[in-house]
Amino acid sequence: MSDVKCALLKPFGSTILKSELPDDLVKDFYNDLTKIRQDPKLVDEHKFGHKLAGNLYKELLISHDTMLKWKQKYFDRLVVHYATSHYKEKKVKQIIITASWHNIQKSGDFNPCHTHTHFQDRHISPDISTVGYIKLPKSMVDYKHSKKHHSVGGHIEFVEGTEDMFTNANYLIQPMVKDFYIFPSSLRHAVYPFYSDNETDERISFSFNAKIIFDE
Repeated sequence: MSDVKCALLKPFGSTILKSELPDDLVKDFYNDLTKIRQDPKLVDEHKFGHKLAGNLYKELLISHDTMLKWKQKYFDRLVVHYATSHYKEKKVKQIIITASWHNIQKSGDFNPCHTHTHFQDRHISPDISTVGYIKLPKSMVDYKHSKKHHSVGGHIEFVEGTEDMFTNANYLIQPMVKDFYIFPSSLRHAVYPFYSDNETDERISFSFNAKIIFDE
């Protein structure tokens, strides 16, 4: 992993991997989404919101060629690193992407607390899920550099266990463009709404679920 920057975070029991997306990947994913949004027929073919928990403006499937290119070029290495950090004695045989999609969040949209274990695409329950950030609304970027009271607008929060005096059960993240996270599909998480007077403001991310097959 010397050519890819990443860190393993342990805010509680589960491990979360954080990495930084290459500029070319961010550009490819943004262009893929733009191409789909410009064609009403493609939008209809790529609709995926009916399978998801979010109350978001649109959730659209990532084009197969775009996902396959970056799975082979980037994602596979990170997933292998994440998996073998837990199971050091095992070797990853195969990584199966069971679903991948773009998320378009407008002002006031949100994702309630949920997991991804309900996914049964290809009749395979996923082991890991991901989120990567492609574009943030100006209101979120400006807020990061202000000295105002801390806001959770547009943040993602992971939740595990029960909060107690010496126990941390919540992990709140303020996303930045190019941030990428891998986490267990069973880990609960939620996305808070951001608010903006600008109708063009959008928080754009992508996600995918994957099944990890180890050698016997």
